[in-house]
Amino acid sequence: MMKAVGALVADLLQRDHTHLGGWLFREFSRASFTDGPVGYRTTKQFFDELKACGMVDSVTGNMVWTDSEFTAGRHPEWKRATRFRGTAAFREWFASKGITRETWDLHFERSEEIHLGSAASVILRAARPANAGPKAKARDMIPHPEDKLFPDIKQRMDRLNAYLCEQTFAPFPAVFLRRIFANGDQQTSYQWNQGGRLYALGDESYQNARKEDRAAITINGKRTVELDLRAAHLTIIVGMGYIPASVLEGDPYAVEGLPREIAKQWVTMTLSHGKRHRQWPREIAAEYLRKHGRKLSDDFPLRKTGDLILSKLPIIGEDGQTAPVTWAELQYQDSEIMLEVLERLAFDHGVPALPVHDSLIVAEDAKDLAVSLLKSVFAEKVGIVPEIA
Repeated sequence: MMKAVGALVADLLQRDHTHLGGWLFREFSRASFTDGPVGYRTTKQFFDELKACGMVDSVTGNMVWTDSEFTAGRHPEWKRATRFRGTAAFREWFASKGITRETWDLHFERSEEIHLGSAASVILRAARPANAGPKAKARDMIPHPEDKLFPDIKQRMDRLNAYLCEQTFAPFPAVFLRRIFANGDQQTSYQWNQGGRLYALGDESYQNARKEDRAAITINGKRTVELDLRAAHLTIIVGMGYIPASVLEGDPYAVEGLPREIAKQWVTMTLSHGKRHRQWPREIAAEYLRKHGRKLSDDFPLRKTGDLILSKLPIIGEDGQTAPVTWAELQYQDSEIMLEVLERLAFDHGVPALPVHDSLIVAEDAKDLAVSLLKSVFAEKVGIVPEIA
């Protein structure tokens, strides 16, 4: 019980209640306590007692799942984690005992240990079967014992994770990054150039939170900013020479006669699929119906909509059906860019940062440095300077 009390109280005390509502984001399901330092039952008992006394507020988390080639099966598209915060009564009671946000670390010792279980820093997955159902997941593979590329890839990730483990991130849990490669069964001698994006361990990680919730993140006590690579995959395709640079002028998703969200959705799903769809994917159509109360195919017939978008964004090859570059190749390029930026920030400048696929979270005082590195590394890798918002 004492471990549960100490962990929860220290978390609540150290959070700045004036910053974005003072919420903490934590996984609170029974399964999330497996192999952890404290048990679910004990922690929940103490938490419920705090709530009954008016010492904490809480909101249960929720999740939306998506299914595409980009995610190799079902994956949380966004998730608002369970969140809680200490109330004024909580802060006042501890202040009466001489314990405040400014002095909590004199009374509690923080441990940033991550309980990894069997988690690995590099994962290789087979291609997802073409006829797989919506809940199917690509199978994990074991790298060949004589693979000459794998040791260096793993060493890079282990070094970065060791550095991140020395940093303090709030209000989300400690960070462990995994690099997930794809299509491991599609090459006779795997070249580790398919997929490779960086994923934070855990369903409740900062990556799965909404962007407005990520704005609450602090790194080593410093407030942060999230830097977005604007139209990252389109910019990479331009840099690879498949489409003209003119498509990036202004907003590339501003297509006359179409809402921006429809144009961006079509581009994303087409690059994900590698070719034009015959019909709107079921999950996209269902979400549109839920939001607008109308059928997507009635409002935006797929063939006509695609032709309109392609008149501005020619992302389909000469055959009129297939994209010139696969989603796995695009993800490899953006992951190489992001990993090198993280390494340069950490090991050349002592600046920790957090990746969110095509954006980067960094302390506000390191913003200019991070922007400069994102632009220079992007240009080194694909020959074009990106726009960063």
